[in-house]
Amino acid sequence: MTLAAILDEIMGQAAAAPNAAGANADGVNATEINTAEINAAEITADDVYERFEAWVRSEQGLTLYPAQEEALLSLAFGDNVILATPTGTGKSLVALGAHFIALSEGRRTVYTA
Repeated sequence: MTLAAILDEIMGQAAAAPNAAGANADGVNATEINTAEINAAEITADDVYERFEAWVRSEQGLTLYPAQEEALLSLAFGDNVILATPTGTGKSLVALGAHFIALSEGRRTVYTA
């Protein structure tokens, strides 16, 4: 399964859940779902992390290094992270995870190198 498909699943869960006013978000484009609606779907930081980690394991055939795991968990719970590890230790995978986490929360994300 692609990361895009996993995000669609998360956004679909949010769209199906009642919002704070009790209304259903049927007919709303997934890109228009706001953070309040996603929170209403009770998608937890653990859920988002676990879905990304499962994608890394199953689709990429990789196991997260401890530093990657710690950084991604911190990002999923809304913490700021500085990842200072040697070249070739997967900082770009953490950046991809940060994008995934932000998009799953309905936020925009930009990466520059």
